[in-house]
Amino acid sequence: MGYWTYTYAPVQERKAGTESMRYDGEKPIYLALPDRTFKRETHYEGYGIINGEDVLELVVDWNMGTNEAIRIMDSHVREAFKEREELLEKLAEAKDDPENKYRQRRLDWLDREIPQLKTMRYYLEGMVSLPRDIEKRDVGIQLATYDEDMARLKFPIKFVKNTEIPYDKILGFSAHVQE
Repeated sequence: MGYWTYTYAPVQERKAGTESMRYDGEKPIYLALPDRTFKRETHYEGYGIINGEDVLELVVDWNMGTNEAIRIMDSHVREAFKEREELLEKLAEAKDDPENKYRQRRLDWLDREIPQLKTMRYYLEGMVSLPRDIEKRDVGIQLATYDEDMARLKFPIKFVKNTEIPYDKILGFSAHVQE
């Protein structure tokens, strides 16, 4: 069984990285921070944990209140509502379709997910606190799991090999990889 990790952020191109951070225990890994400092990890084990901090929580802190983060959450809410409407149409059209039990399960899941997505959006806007059933990491997963969302963030995740180039000079961002 593998694990997920990130790629190094390309320095000179505005795109997702492709070189995995496969950690061999012989080199440190750095997370570039928007304040132009770096977090250093000498024993990286994957999953985005750097010195005991979860990068998916950090990306929420960095992007709290930004229009970019709020727009990403708005798009997730819109997509969920669109999928919900499509499922309702399919359920109404073909009542005896054997696929309906799967559609109904997905619809039930969306009915739980949509209010959570809206709460996450309001949290990013600073309007509410997160309830007990939503962790900050969950918000980070919504913001920074997909490359297309990461590319839209004001402050995406940027893992680098050294501390020579500050955050704002690194054009690309780190992508998720499964290993």
